[in-house]
Amino acid sequence: MKYQWINPKEAETIRNQKIVLFGAGRGSEEYIRFCQKMNLGNQILYVVDNDTSYWGKTFKGYEIQSPNRLLENNIDCIIVTSVSGREAIAQQLETMGLEGDTDFVLVGRFPRIFQRHFDMLFNDVQFIFPLEEKNVLHVGPGGFLGLEVLLYCCGANRICSIDKNTFGIRYPDITEHYEEYQNIRDILENLACEKKMKEMAISRFECLFQKKDNRYLMDRSKIDYHYPMDVCALEFKDSAFDAVLSFAVLEHVEEPGSAVGEMTRVLKKGGVILSSVVTRDHRSFSEMSGYTPFSFRSYSTDQWEEVCSNKFYQNRLMPIEWKELFEQRDLSLMRYSIENTVEIDDLMLETFHPDFKRFSKKALGEIDCMILAKK
Repeated sequence: MKYQWINPKEAETIRNQKIVLFGAGRGSEEYIRFCQKMNLGNQILYVVDNDTSYWGKTFKGYEIQSPNRLLENNIDCIIVTSVSGREAIAQQLETMGLEGDTDFVLVGRFPRIFQRHFDMLFNDVQFIFPLEEKNVLHVGPGGFLGLEVLLYCCGANRICSIDKNTFGIRYPDITEHYEEYQNIRDILENLACEKKMKEMAISRFECLFQKKDNRYLMDRSKIDYHYPMDVCALEFKDSAFDAVLSFAVLEHVEEPGSAVGEMTRVLKKGGVILSSVVTRDHRSFSEMSGYTPFSFRSYSTDQWEEVCSNKFYQNRLMPIEWKELFEQRDLSLMRYSIENTVEIDDLMLETFHPDFKRFSKKALGEIDCMILAKK
């Protein structure tokens, strides 16, 4: 079984201990299954989460508590399965007097879905806007620079990647994840393209990593990573890039208009922006009961801001609102697609805060979108 949201190597080091899971999400779901499969012998006492709306609920049969309980003496180790804001959680635990690798272990990681994004670019976007010899900005790599490597190997001139959080990325020293990067070579070997291009991709791959004193470094001149940098305040000159990419990032920005504006500003005329936006309430992803894709619509703006003060931020813009933000800029939509729809009935509509009732039922029922826009 492949584990997407936890790092099995880190998770397997904790055995026969009384533990608490930090994060009531998919990482904890995977960790519980991992414990059972690997017979780690750990006793899970309960789950904690910073989201106050979770407290008192149950998760996979375990009670969700406040992190304030973590100083109890009966805990051997805290397993941080949360990915969003994991560095902030580490700081939070250190502030409580707890030590990393002794009192707590970070096992959460973002899924390695970079190949899915690359396949979409290679097979679906490339014919509209070839990326060869282009300068590309990727917003929010999510813990691994796999997409950046694939794009460079397949002909992009230079890749810049930025994130507001590191999510565990090591750069330019990628020794810790060198084997994972080497696995990308297999993807290149299986590319459905002509032999000459495949040979070029593998050749570029071989030149991407430099060995120094038994450490492996990524070539900054080819792939450049910037942290911390906010998409709402990009530190690049106007018209610096031919393409700007973001996948499941924009739903987390606090100033959506500024984010779209900045992405447009750094884009060259004739360049494209490709963004996927996950507009559903992220709390509905886990197996915890009581949440739907629209649960966050029951709050007023002030109430939701208070909820987000204790969790990784998520805005509540709908696909139609993202479409309007892109159209308000100097952009023309080449593609706008809705990923999922739910029929909104009157009973569900009654649960929404009045702020949302100005929209049509059709617009309210649209979930997640993909936008390809040209400047």
